[in-house]
Amino acid sequence: VKYRTLADGLPVKVEVTQFQRATGNATLLLTLEQQAAAAGTYSVTAEFLNDAGTVVAANLNAPGQIVLSGDAAAVAAAVAQASAFGARKAVPLAVSGAFHSPLMAPAAAAFAAALDAVEIRTPRCPVVLNVTAAPTTDVAEIRRRLLDQLTAPVRWAESLRAMQAVGVTRFVEVGSGNVLTGLVRRTLGKDIETATMGTAAEVGAA
Repeated sequence: VKYRTLADGLPVKVEVTQFQRATGNATLLLTLEQQAAAAGTYSVTAEFLNDAGTVVAANLNAPGQIVLSGDAAAVAAAVAQASAFGARKAVPLAVSGAFHSPLMAPAAAAFAAALDAVEIRTPRCPVVLNVTAAPTTDVAEIRRRLLDQLTAPVRWAESLRAMQAVGVTRFVEVGSGNVLTGLVRRTLGKDIETATMGTAAEVGAA
């Protein structure tokens, strides 16, 4: 997905951000023991969905690491009982809303309208969609899945494996920090080739 200019992308971000700041929700990072990683994700979701409000697995980051999003009370309940699901660590995240959860549904119409105003060009190489963990070059599907990502989990670990399966051997993180690089190594192994580009000069030199 490529915006022609920075200004083309800003309206999309603003539409979602304005909604986020008006909601009473929270986000939690869970680090699970390896044997509890898969079971813990869905058990904790089912446990708190009815008891304390909505809480879902929003990001499936890497083996043993997931992010939960939902109502603040439900996320607080998840913190209180996370150890019962094999969590070694539960860290509240300082974000503006419950990204990638059903609580984002009221923002869908505004976000869809903003996306409709943005030109999305056919990519030069397949884009692995975090919603499906599958590659595509279809512009209509890319647009549709960008909207789906509001309320659907980010299947990051699966997306990495999908890229590796089609022959990707080097992963480059563009932007500030190296969090995603760490998740790549945690998912695919420490021997995988990675690189980070945190400045415009580094991107230009690549």
